[in-house]
Amino acid sequence: PRFREYVVPERHPSYRYADEFRVGAVLPDNGVTYYDVPGEYHVVGYRYAYVNDHAVLVDPRTHRIVQIID
Repeated sequence: PRFREYVVPERHPSYRYADEFRVGAVLPDNGVTYYDVPGEYHVVGYRYAYVNDHAVLVDPRTHRIVQIID
C-alpha cells in the first residue's frame, strides 16, 4: 500500500503496449522506461514502469509484468 501511494502519483510517461495488458505479459527490451524502486519500500529485485497509463512492477531480467499497481 505504501508503494502504491508513492508510485501512482509519480505518473512518468506511459508506454503504449498493444498486446494483451496483464500480469505475465512480457514487455519489449526497447521503448519502456524502467525505474528503480526506492529502498524504503523493500521491493527487492524488481523495477517499475508505466504501461497503458498503469504503474506495473516488472522483473528486470525477463521484463515480465509481475503486478499491476493501479
